Amino acid sequence: MKKFFTILLAVLSVSCTSMNKADVSLPMGESTITLPSGAMGTILIADGNEAPFVIMYHGYASTKDEVGNMFKDEAARLQAMGVSSLRIGYRGWDGPEFDQTFLSVHTMMEDAQEALDYVRSLPYADNNKIALLGFSMGGGVAQYIAGTNAKKVAAVATWSSSIEYASLMEEEDKQAAVKEGQVELDLGWRKITHSQEFVESLDSYNPLETSKKYTGPFLIVDGTDDYLYPNTAVLKETHPRAEVFEIQGADHIYHVLSGDTTLSDMAIDKTADWFKEQLQ
Repeated sequence: MKKFFTILLAVLSVSCTSMNKADVSLPMGESTITLPSGAMGTILIADGNEAPFVIMYHGYASTKDEVGNMFKDEAARLQAMGVSSLRIGYRGWDGPEFDQTFLSVHTMMEDAQEALDYVRSLPYADNNKIALLGFSMGGGVAQYIAGTNAKKVAAVATWSSSIEYASLMEEEDKQAAVKEGQVELDLGWRKITHSQEFVESLDSYNPLETSKKYTGPFLIVDGTDDYLYPNTAVLKETHPRAEVFEIQGADHIYHVLSGDTTLSDMAIDKTADWFKEQLQ
């Protein structure tokens, strides 16, 4: 007989590799999970039965709720539509459990893959209706995970997406990290310390090329004032089934910190509606 256990606390630590669909019971609503790697995630269960699920991958130097709580708000919007979600934080950038120098693109992709494996193990997830959402650098993560799990992903959406990582850092900062073993960058809103391993891992992944293996529905959301706006045309050309949603005047973060959430709400609402349509 399979063993059931109810999670009474908000924090759940599980092993994805040994889990069957019936092995875990989560509370309805929002709770915190820990993936086997140690990465933390916030899960929002919208339906006690098998239902569509969206996994969210945050961007560079951000956290699982994303700038201006855009991912948190997206999760709430999806829940109202009967769609569950998991937003994860990469080890080293979200939470004090791991030092920043631990993080590399390798560990980011490990966390991202574990999130997909975890969701697929849940009795609440319809494995034919699992989608990915990535913001900025997380858009590249979503592309890579979709490409390496093409038959397991039903839909992909990106916000202000990267398509490669080699140009993420200035050459002088890369050289400093290699020479000294690490380099500290002041981003204005946050100080980040990158290790030599992080710098070397940037060239190890080509999200756009990998994403070609995924041929399903693709939503590209971008602002016309985003410095990554040229990536929109490249992604559209790469994915013939892609739909482009341009937000006029929006910058990289949709002006979400300006006090006016009109443009960020457009990104959130369009994405939620699109996921609902694709995951019916």
